[in-house]
This record gives sequence, structure tokens and C-alpha cells, in this order.
Amino acid sequence: MTKEEHAQYKWQIKNGFLTSELEPIKCVECDSEEMKDTTLAEDGGYVSEFQRDCKKCGAGLGTWAYGNWQI
Repeated sequence: MTKEEHAQYKWQIKNGFLTSELEPIKCVECDSEEMKDTTLAEDGGYVSEFQRDCKKCGAGLGTWAYGNWQI
């Protein structure tokens, strides 16, 4: 992670866009808190990967896979 990316994540956490685990909870494009999760993969009947998008504007906010967020 670059210094710039770290500063951006820190700002987003401080301003309520991400949790400390980097989970998107608010859209950076339109400030909406309405999210839509779409399952991308399942393993043994459990969701192993999903994508989170903003319900209001459709912006892609992140992908969760095997316990970690990719923003």
C-alpha cells in the first residue's frame, strides 16, 4: 500500500465511508448508505466472495473474499 492509499483509507474511515476493517458502509460518490451485495462465489453452501455496490448510483465500492475487503 502506498502512502497516498493509506492516507485515503484513513480519511474514508474517519469520515464514515469505511469501517476500520475497510468494509464500505457509505458511498464515496453520492454519500448514500444504501448498499447492494451480490454473491460472486459460494463454497460448501457458504458465501466466499461478494461485491458491494451503491444502490442509489451504482458505484462499485468493494469486494469481499474469504474474510478480507478489496477496495
